Amino acid sequence: MVGGAVGAVRSDASKKLGNPRLVVRNLSLTPDDPHGVKLDGITFDLAAGEILGVAGVAGNGQDELFAALSGEVLEVNAKVVEEPEIVNDDPYGEGWLVRIRLADAAEVDSLLNVDAYKQVVAEA
Repeated sequence: MVGGAVGAVRSDASKKLGNPRLVVRNLSLTPDDPHGVKLDGITFDLAAGEILGVAGVAGNGQDELFAALSGEVLEVNAKVVEEPEIVNDDPYGEGWLVRIRLADAAEVDSLLNVDAYKQVVAEA
């Protein structure tokens, strides 16, 4: 909801974005779950430095979109669902959340290691 009129949204034409880094054409996904959200014909180009905003009410396909773009959830740790405190008690052992198959295995190289993550949390 917006408290007033929203004018036209325009990109900053002075920025040179270069070639697209992510190109998605007609992405469609029919979920296995009968209550899941179907994605149909999603198309966009995203250049380095651009921000992709996805708006909408939770449950309208945002999770499905990002899973389709970045990887596939192979397994969810049911123990964490039943005992959420295990995430804090044993985050590097029994407290894992999901196992995923990345669409691009090279994405692992851009993840933070434990020490870098602790630094980000300490600075927050």
